[in-house]
Amino acid sequence: MYRCRISDQEVILRLSPKIYKSKNDKDYIYQAILSLEDKLFDFDEGQPFAIATGQDSLIIAEIEQRELTVITVHHIVEKSFVFTI
Repeated sequence: MYRCRISDQEVILRLSPKIYKSKNDKDYIYQAILSLEDKLFDFDEGQPFAIATGQDSLIIAEIEQRELTVITVHHIVEKSFVFTI
């Protein structure tokens, strides 16, 4: 879990246990989420979203609007598992 401030609002970034135990670069994941800045506050409660990263993967996360905004990263999908139809 990582606490930070975006536009003077405190935000909690969480990684699902599956992500936390993996060898993914957690700092890179946090920075990718934080790069969205104020856009994070435009999402509705429970809204899932994806970020295409420069490391050829998708970060899949969800927003929870509570007393503090909580962002939970549920999955990292490697490029080899992303399909366009």
